[in-house]
Amino acid sequence: MARVVLIGNLAQVTGGVAEFDLSATSVQQLFRQLGELHPALAPHLESGLAVAIDGQIFQDALLEPIGPTSEVFLLPAIAGGRDHPTPHPHPRGGWGGVPPLPARRPGP
Repeated sequence: MARVVLIGNLAQVTGGVAEFDLSATSVQQLFRQLGELHPALAPHLESGLAVAIDGQIFQDALLEPIGPTSEVFLLPAIAGGRDHPTPHPHPRGGWGGVPPLPARRPGP
């Protein structure tokens, strides 16, 4: 059975249970099994999660296969990113909306 681990706030929805051993052979089947075990988790599974299977992260993973000895980590959706492929200056300085670090003061 595959070992499934919920990361972040996902375990709060399952009453603190963060690890499962499930017989799913695809991510879609895994989501179905988790939704049956914990119905409150179903909306989170439908809203888009990052899924790591044996160390490889997938953003659109529904059809990805899961082996019987796989380790699957479910991570809350990763927010962020920009429409612009290159950074742009921040009005107060810095790049990509991040202001620059303060100037370093000389030591004693």
